[in-house]
This record gives sequence, structure tokens and C-alpha cells, in this order.
Amino acid sequence: LFDSSLTTLLFYPRGRSDTDYTIPEGTLVLGASSFAHNTYLQRLSVPASLSAISSQAFEDCTALESFTAEGLLTIGDQAFFGCTALASVDPGTVLRKIGLLAFGFCPSLEAVSIPETATLDETKQIFSECTPVITGKVGSSAHTYAQAYQLYFNDPDAISVTGIELSASSLVLQRGESMQMTCTLTPDNA
Repeated sequence: LFDSSLTTLLFYPRGRSDTDYTIPEGTLVLGASSFAHNTYLQRLSVPASLSAISSQAFEDCTALESFTAEGLLTIGDQAFFGCTALASVDPGTVLRKIGLLAFGFCPSLEAVSIPETATLDETKQIFSECTPVITGKVGSSAHTYAQAYQLYFNDPDAISVTGIELSASSLVLQRGESMQMTCTLTPDNA
């Protein structure tokens, strides 16, 4: 069910048992609670036109496995709350805001990409009962948020250290003593 301009999806039938759904091109907004409590939907095809997911849009969609979008700007409060099968979220590269508890009680959530364009409020909890790896850029709002909530963070552009060599294999110091050690990292550009 859409609004009169066919740009806001207001309601997806709760009893509909399809496991896949394609949101029509031209849809700009998923309305509040539009897919809430659907226990069948596993996969969505999302158009590039989609820019906002309203509050509780996918609340308790317990079969939804992943979510990927291109032009998404906003994810509302509790948008994916209780999506127990949700494993990954990639909202695209222009996301600006993620609401309170957007990913609350998503225990299967392993990975969330958050672009540099997003501003996350450290005082608002976005994740609850899940510990996903957040992928983003070091120094971004997503990085600061991950540090504040002790979540794993991954910057795909960072150089991975594959080895560390120390000049001593063990070291015992007494209170007040100090020693200098040399460390060699592999690869050389790390």
C-alpha cells in the first residue's frame, strides 16, 4: 500500500508469506512500521531512489537476513529492532543519520558499513544485544562511535600488519626500571 504519490510505501501486508520482495523504483520512503512483524521476508531488492527508512519499518522481521541500499540518507529509530536473522547491513555511501536502537536486539548482526557522511550521536545507543564489526574510515564518526561502545572497527583502506618482531623474546622489569625495545613490522609500509 502506497501513498497517493506512490513514493512512500505505507504498509506491506503482514500475512504475506513471500520470502523475497522488490521495492518498486521511485519509492523514496518506507513508512513507520511498514514491514513490521513480517516473519517470512528474507531478502529485499532496494531501488536506488530509496532515501529514508522510517521508525520501526522492519521491527521484528525475524527472517530478514541482510539489507543493502545505494542512496539511503536516514535510518529511523528502531528501524531494524528485533530482526534476529539480520547478519549484515550496507546502507550505501551517502547515509547521514542512524536512529536510536536502529539495530537493537539483532543478535545475528555481524557487519555494518557506515560511510564517512554519517554523523552518529555517541549519546544514543544504536546497537543493543549485538556486537557487529563496523566498517568505515578511521577518524570518522563511525570510528569514534565504535570506540565509545567498544565495538570492533574495520577500515578497509588500513594496512594490515602481518608480523611483528621484537628485539627480545621476554622482558621482566622491576618497579622504576625501563628498557628500550626495537619492533619491526611486516609489511614495511605498515
